[in-house]
Amino acid sequence: MNKSFVTPATSPADMAKSRNWTGRYFSSLSKLPFSFYKDDKKIYGIPDDWYPTVEKRRIDANIVETVYEGNDSEGFTVSGMIGNEASEIIWIN
Repeated sequence: MNKSFVTPATSPADMAKSRNWTGRYFSSLSKLPFSFYKDDKKIYGIPDDWYPTVEKRRIDANIVETVYEGNDSEGFTVSGMIGNEASEIIWIN
């Protein structure tokens, strides 16, 4: 039986292409690619008046985790996390 393993080979050109395709969604926290309703108003991303913050953390040599968070004046919190692969997790409290 012949066993072979495929190693993912993401080149710098691949990463540049990914940033080109998705960069506009991360140029501003109010443009993050998600929306939700609060008090019958549709909200996109994390609004500027929610004092959004960004925290980056290196996971390993190839992965940087970025955590976004914002809070409105009533204590409503929106948080999100993204890695290099553009996988995104959003949670709303």
